[in-house]
Order: sequence, then C-alpha cells, then structure tokens
Amino acid sequence: KDGNTGVVSKETASKESYLGIELSEVSDQVKEKLNITEGVRISKLSSGKFKAAGIPEGFIITKIDQKRVTTVEEVSNYLEKKKGGILIEGFYPSGTKGYFGFGL
Repeated sequence: KDGNTGVVSKETASKESYLGIELSEVSDQVKEKLNITEGVRISKLSSGKFKAAGIPEGFIITKIDQKRVTTVEEVSNYLEKKKGGILIEGFYPSGTKGYFGFGL
C-alpha cells in the first residue's frame, strides 16, 4: 500500500483485513426496527472472503456458527481463532434474514 517491500507482521495484519470487513456496533434504533437484541454491523466491505461470499455492506451479523454475537470485539476474537467453514446469520438493512456459508 505504501509502496515499500517491508514484511507485514501478524500485529499489523488482522484477520478482519484479510476477510475484507470493518465492523461496528448496531444502534438501538436499528435493533428496535429489526426486532433484535444484539448484532454487529458490517460498516465497510472490501475485497476478501465476506465480499466473495456475497455478504453486503450494512449486513447485521447476529450469529456466527449458531452462536450469538453481541460486540465487535467478540466477533473479532472469534474470527481471529476460526479456521475451516463458517456460517454467518443475520439481517439485511431492509430487515430480510440472510444466511451465508464459506470457508476461511
């Protein structure tokens, strides 16, 4: 990115950047609209596994591998350790439920 050839260390290359996502908390207003109590929003999407799986920007993740998610930190920690297949459940911004499965 910066035009140099330095080695990227594990500390600077998170799995989230490899997956192509940035996450944010879901507002109480959106939770009320969708009738949910928890979830994490994909606030920015770039090239990576999530985009390749067809998950859109703005999608609200409510479960990963059938486990509820409540905070960005919780999702980040889970994704850092996860290997193999993954199941993402949640809602499109329109309120339609969505399911995505892909390999990491």
